[in-house]
Amino acid sequence: MIAIAGRARLAGNGGYVRRRFQSGSLFKLGKRRKVWVGRWREPSTKQDGSIGIVMRSAVLGTVADLSRSQAAGLLEAKIAPVNSGMLKPGSMLSFKNFAREWESAVLPMYRSSTRDFYKRTLDRWVLPYWSDWRLIDIRLMDVRKWLNSHTAGYSTSVVKHMRATLSKMLSDALEMGYLDRNAAKGFRTPRGKSVRRAMALSPEQVAAVISNLEEPLRTAVRLVSILGLRESELSGLRVCDLSFEDGTIIVRQSRYRGECNDVKTEGSARVLPLPVGCESDLRKLAGMADRAEGLLFRGTDGKPFNFDGAVKYAFKPLAESANIPRFTWRSFRRTVSTQMHRSGVPLKVAQGILGHTTPQVTLGIYTETSLDDMRAAVEGLEAQLFPSVPNLLVGGNAGLVN
Repeated sequence: MIAIAGRARLAGNGGYVRRRFQSGSLFKLGKRRKVWVGRWREPSTKQDGSIGIVMRSAVLGTVADLSRSQAAGLLEAKIAPVNSGMLKPGSMLSFKNFAREWESAVLPMYRSSTRDFYKRTLDRWVLPYWSDWRLIDIRLMDVRKWLNSHTAGYSTSVVKHMRATLSKMLSDALEMGYLDRNAAKGFRTPRGKSVRRAMALSPEQVAAVISNLEEPLRTAVRLVSILGLRESELSGLRVCDLSFEDGTIIVRQSRYRGECNDVKTEGSARVLPLPVGCESDLRKLAGMADRAEGLLFRGTDGKPFNFDGAVKYAFKPLAESANIPRFTWRSFRRTVSTQMHRSGVPLKVAQGILGHTTPQVTLGIYTETSLDDMRAAVEGLEAQLFPSVPNLLVGGNAGLVN
């Protein structure tokens, strides 16, 4: 039974289509295992962007488990968004088609590293699973199921990346008027398998690394092991960012895969003190005045230095020969955060040096603690609370009361 209720405007073609209040049709299907099937009409966006009407059907449950009235209730719930006019035609889009639109309309607005992050995650994990889904059919429980299926084989950070990309896309779909909810928000990301993060190095290990490097890599590592610059920030440093008169370094651009962009966040743009021990080498690298706007770190061929290649061709063999745990550029950043924490540097100062948006990132992600750190803390606390208690392990039974 279908009742006509006037005209209602639907987004997409600027025109009007007649909204129809409907109860749909309910019927049985199957021979041995009969099921209830519901069928109804929905607005749908065509390839040319116009609005049309399509027939939809869904299995509501088995005849053995549901009475006709129960099945009718389930069908009514499915039709309710259509009858209320809340169903957006754009939400009928397949995820694959929306992803195409999203890549062309949204991704170009981001800096290159962010674009690469979303594109890699989309192509590898998101699109293969959700490609044939309609936007409207993606529910919170479906997202949970998808993420949970990856927790055994991938790290927590990868699972978070998967959710972040899907959530960003659904959020943009909501903003575009295709959806009225984001099914990837509002719950905790499941934990993936444990992986070993890039380790912070000890001062002795940093010294061993620097002593075995040649320029300009030696100065780059020395600078990053003091200031904790991101690899992209180090790569993007220009001669004009150095002020030897003021003794400062201005971090204001990043360079990723040959493309220069603004720094990662507002907090990443910062003025840092120029390490005194690096000044002489930095002056040599700065070179001629006519390169004032040029990149600071260059190879022997005059081209921008290959920081990505340094990990494979310099750091990896050095770690093996010097018996040092494998390290990356991020290891030096963790080293700086950890050493500042151990030295009692105020958290707000450490946050400013590292260019983090919040102190929680500085403390929770980049700062490491060791057993020696905890032992020193426990012994210090013990000395404060029980200064007069004798050490029972010294002098045999000294201090014991009979």
